[in-house]
Order: sequence, then structure tokens, then C-alpha cells
Amino acid sequence: MKRINKRTGIFRDTTSLAGWLFADLLLGLSMLFFIFNTVGPETPKPTSTPDFTMQADLTAYAGIRLTPSPTVVNPTIQAEMTQFAKIALTPSPTIINPTIQAEMTQFAKNALTPTPTPDLTAQAAVTELTNLKLTPTPVLGIDTNKLPVELQVNSSALTGPDGAVKDGERSRVKGQLRTLFGNYDGHRQAGFVLSFGTAPLSIYYEGIQISGEINRLMKEELPNVFGKAVTRDFYNISDLPANRGLVQIEVYFFLGAS
Repeated sequence: MKRINKRTGIFRDTTSLAGWLFADLLLGLSMLFFIFNTVGPETPKPTSTPDFTMQADLTAYAGIRLTPSPTVVNPTIQAEMTQFAKIALTPSPTIINPTIQAEMTQFAKNALTPTPTPDLTAQAAVTELTNLKLTPTPVLGIDTNKLPVELQVNSSALTGPDGAVKDGERSRVKGQLRTLFGNYDGHRQAGFVLSFGTAPLSIYYEGIQISGEINRLMKEELPNVFGKAVTRDFYNISDLPANRGLVQIEVYFFLGAS
């Protein structure tokens, strides 16, 4: 290929220039190859050979230095040292005042002896049980043996309107009840009371009124005897004028009641 320089008009052959450049490069590479091949391998360092004779001498010398030499002790001094060690290790008895020793022994016994702690709960339970044993158990039930009594009242006055007449009859009836049942006051308690008021057939309800009034007067006059009693109001029928106002009472006491 030829190139023309426009300024000078000279033609230049670039193909021949490229050939010379390639030749120069090849020469440079060849020189580098020869230079690197002329450097030889690294010379190995000489290895020292151990001296077995010297090593054996050093081992023997170390054995001699490390072996302890026996210590020679004077037998007399050794015996004295042994006796001294026995005396030092043997505890000497401590002398204590007998009185102080006795007090210390007693104190130790008192300290080691546990003091009983009262169980308040158990004590309360025992007290309660004792009270239950000492308290008599009441006998429950009603005595089937009745106490029958009779009294005569003025039925017209007792069942009439309030006033002096009625109050007087009530006071008189209370006196009769006190006479009949006063001995039982504080000793017996009535459990059941049946009262029967007598009246003519035509006015039979008057008998119920009389018996009800008698039961109320018994509770008022003798509350300790009849205060807890169960009362019932009944009537008897009789057309005889003498039987009007007759009250029959049946009292049943509690068993063992006092």
C-alpha cells in the first residue's frame, strides 16, 4: 500500500515499514528469552549434622543436676525435732473452774431442751369439750302423762267488753292459775296445753273464747311455766246452766325440764 503526502507529494510504502517493525519486536523477544534462561536454580543451603556424642553428654549432665543429693541430718537433732512436733500437735488440757463448768453444762441442757408451746386451738377445744361434758344434756320430748285441772270462770264477764268487770274477772282467774300451777314455777316447763271451755250449744263459740282467754292468762301470769308452751282452744257443749264457764285444762310438761 502506498500513501501520498499531500504537502510534499512523496509516496510512502507502509507495508515495508510494518515488516521492519515486526522484525524488531521479534528480536526483542528473543533477547528476553536468552536472558531468563541463563539464571540457574537456587543453591540449596547445607544441613548441619547433629553431634550425637555432645547431645549424650548434655543429657547426662542434666540428669546429674536434677538428681537431689541426700541430706545428712544429725540423729540427735532429728529426734529432738520429732519430739517437739509431737508436743506442738498434742492439745493441752484446759483447766475450768468446776462451778463455772457446772453452770455451763446446765445452761447447755436448758438451751437444748425445747420449751413446749401451748396450742391455743387445742386448749380451746379441750375447754369446750369439758364444758359440754359438764353441761347436762336436756331430755327432749313431751311427757305423755297429762296434768288435768278444772276452774270455774264468769264467761259473760271474761268474754265481755273491756272494763272494770272484765279486769276484775281476769285478776281473779290469774289467782286461780297461780294456785293451781304456782308450785311448777321454776321447776317444770309446759310443752303442750289443751283448754276446753264449756258453753250451751246455741252459743258454743263462747267455749272457744273462754279457753283462748285462759291460755293467754296462763302465759301472762306464769311465763316460766307456760311461756314456751303450745296452746290449743277447744269447747265442750253442755246445756246445764251450772256447767257454763267450766274450763277443763290438760297440761303436758317437757321431759326433764326444770
